[in-house]
Amino acid sequence: MEKGKKKAQSPEWSQLDSDLLVDIFNRLTLTDLLAGVSHVCEDWRMAASKTRFFLPGTGLDLRLVDALPPKEIAIYINLLRSCLLTETTQFDHVQLPEEVILPNDVVIAIARRSTAVKSLQLPQISVNHFSPSLLAKTLPFWTNLTSFEASSSRSTAVACIRLLNLHCNNLAHLGLYGLIEKRQAQAIVSYLPGIESLDIRTSFFSESALDIIIDGLKNLKKLNLRHAICGDDDDMCDFTLKVLQGRGAKKLKKEVRDKLKSLEQLVYCGGETCRSCSWFYKVDVDHIHV
Repeated sequence: MEKGKKKAQSPEWSQLDSDLLVDIFNRLTLTDLLAGVSHVCEDWRMAASKTRFFLPGTGLDLRLVDALPPKEIAIYINLLRSCLLTETTQFDHVQLPEEVILPNDVVIAIARRSTAVKSLQLPQISVNHFSPSLLAKTLPFWTNLTSFEASSSRSTAVACIRLLNLHCNNLAHLGLYGLIEKRQAQAIVSYLPGIESLDIRTSFFSESALDIIIDGLKNLKKLNLRHAICGDDDDMCDFTLKVLQGRGAKKLKKEVRDKLKSLEQLVYCGGETCRSCSWFYKVDVDHIHV
């Protein structure tokens, strides 16, 4: 090396570009990431919070949180909370955990950072967690939604449907999974009359509820009834208990089946002829379709 020339100095680790740090940290295990890297300095902590969960571009996928050991879940949620408070990126799609229930303040922070989201599927485990009070705080940020799917709680479904009507004027697809009675059906028709696609697969629904939906949703083009079980209109909670005992499920009436033929797309497993559903009808499984 010639005299007078100084050796080029490499930047310190703490000064590395955040995108480069994220690329490096993506090569580590989640345990090393959360137990070690995140405690080095604030810059590394922020980069660690983006690793594995912040998708390339502007996506946020939190489903990997479900795979974390219980002790590390709280660490990551704290990292995520810190990042959301300082992150300015707007996410255009979000995937929430399927099993881990995020604290309300984290969910609200995610909503603030995802106003461009058009499709949202709430995890089924959170049927009681995503209450009307929480949706009232998040849906004002999700006004661009065209598709919304969530589990249906008998006590909160109508209030949630009203909130969708209030904040999501472009909604075209609705997915509700749980118990669909006349009350819920009337709310869908009254508050969301313009939806074109309805998914109630794996749900328990009453005959009159389906009638209300078919007659009331004039723009309905697609209906998913896969593995959904039809029952009487009396007490649907009592009906659910009967179904779980292998009795009480009803075949769709001919007039209802005729109405369903007018739809552009119908997904229906066949009810009593479906291997997965035949038990509810007490049908001989040796004579049904796969």
